[in-house]
Amino acid sequence: MRLCNSSQRKFIWLITQNRVWTSDRLARRGWPHSPSCPLCRRVVESAHHLLSECRYTRRIWQLAAEWIGYPELNPNRWIPSDNTLSWWLNISTIAAMPKKAVWSLTMLISWEVWKERNNRVFNRKETPPTRLMEKIKAEADFWATAGAKNLASVIPQL
Repeated sequence: MRLCNSSQRKFIWLITQNRVWTSDRLARRGWPHSPSCPLCRRVVESAHHLLSECRYTRRIWQLAAEWIGYPELNPNRWIPSDNTLSWWLNISTIAAMPKKAVWSLTMLISWEVWKERNNRVFNRKETPPTRLMEKIKAEADFWATAGAKNLASVIPQL
């Protein structure tokens, strides 16, 4: 059973290839764009920044590491990376955590961060990190109920 839909799978492929429409890509094309990351408003947005460097996203990862009890997922313990694909490969091969569980969690968190980014850009609505983490927990529980046994093995039951 595939738990992530085709849009999520396409998104993961696009983001690891740095092909999502973040501010840096829009600027290179001369298209309208925000001058900074919609989540932190501090630096120019790129796929790599959005998923691994943004202070908002890093807060989400800190909360996730605390929630599932895997401190290795805390961004302060990540191997430094200079692009999205290397970040993805680094985080998805954390030795202390089951590989498929980390893949599922990384897909889920990345997808929810992207949706939050788009909600801010297109709807001008912001969700605090703690509230987004609640959404992630509920979605993880849904995935686990639907049959994501690897993810279910690492998440606390709601």
